[in-house]
Amino acid sequence: MPYVTFSLRAVSDIAAEPQVYVDYTRRVFVTEAQLLAIQKAGGDGAGIFTEIPTINQIPVLNALVIASDQPVNLKLASVVAADGVIALKAGGILAVIDASIGAGAGVNATVNNPGTNAATLSGIAGGT
Repeated sequence: MPYVTFSLRAVSDIAAEPQVYVDYTRRVFVTEAQLLAIQKAGGDGAGIFTEIPTINQIPVLNALVIASDQPVNLKLASVVAADGVIALKAGGILAVIDASIGAGAGVNATVNNPGTNAATLSGIAGGT
C-alpha cells in the first residue's frame, strides 16, 4: 500500500533562544498517490479557478503538499465561488496531513494564477 511520510520541525527564537516548538512525523497510508509537477499559466481573472490535474483523480484526499514558485490562490473541495480561498505566496507551501478532503462538486483542488508569470506547482497528493 502506498504511503506519504511527513516530517515537520518548527524552530523559533520567540523566547530569545531557539527552541523546537513542533517536531512532527506522520506516515499516511493511501490507496492512491499522485506526483504533481505542472505549469499553470498566469492571467486568471478574479474567481476563475481551474482543476489541478491528477489530484482530481483521487476521490478523497488524505495527504496533500503543494508548493508554488509564484503567488497563486488555491481552493480545496469547493462547491461555490464563496468557499474559502488559500492565498499562497511565491515560494510558499501548503501541507494537509492525515485529513479527509472530499470533493464537494467532483473537484478536490483548484488553482487561480492572477499573476502574469506562469507558476510551477509541485508536490504530492494521496488518498482513498
